[in-house]
Amino acid sequence: MAGRFRCVLFDLDGTLVDTAPDMVGTAQDMQQEEGRQLGDYQHLRRFVSRGSMGVIKAAFENDSEAAQKDRVPRFLELYSRRLSRHSRLFEGMAPVLDEIERRGACWGVVTNKPGWLTGPLMQDLGLANRAATVVCGDTLARRKPDPDPVLHAMREAGADAEATVFLGDDQRDVVAGRAAGVTTVAAAYGYLPPGEQIEDWKADAVVRHPSEISALLEALGSV
Repeated sequence: MAGRFRCVLFDLDGTLVDTAPDMVGTAQDMQQEEGRQLGDYQHLRRFVSRGSMGVIKAAFENDSEAAQKDRVPRFLELYSRRLSRHSRLFEGMAPVLDEIERRGACWGVVTNKPGWLTGPLMQDLGLANRAATVVCGDTLARRKPDPDPVLHAMREAGADAEATVFLGDDQRDVVAGRAAGVTTVAAAYGYLPPGEQIEDWKADAVVRHPSEISALLEALGSV
């Protein structure tokens, strides 16, 4: 970070914050309501970056797509009640944010999660007033993998592409970041869906744990 990077953008679910305990917990609450067998936590966790519909599809995989879509309102209702019950920054992420701020750089969030859920979660975790920008799934007309949310976040943060790095745990993060012209980093510690190979995303770098991020930013910044 001593070099050219002045803005670090994070995807939210699966990159900055481990929201799986509450997202998966919501799906399991719904399964229990319907008298279904509870899905395996580790399996369902891998779909959290795909949002509510992704988790519902995994939890009710034998149901029709129409039936899965019908469950979205109930999922969101239940999830909003437990939004930050167990969700926390990933282990090792707090020092990363501290280091970014200590060096006079800024950080922000670019997520497909809707604002009415993102805002309260950021507030509950004490992050809202620290982020230079928070771009949600309904902030603009287009969401990731479109580059518009990343470009919007840079404008709000007062950063240009050459000074920005974007970390995410889903291929759409890498696609959006690349299209926006920023340096992309794939978070392999996140919610990688079954069958996907993170190397196939062709991000500029891959981190296996948040503790690797500061060193990576330092190395990238010194190029």
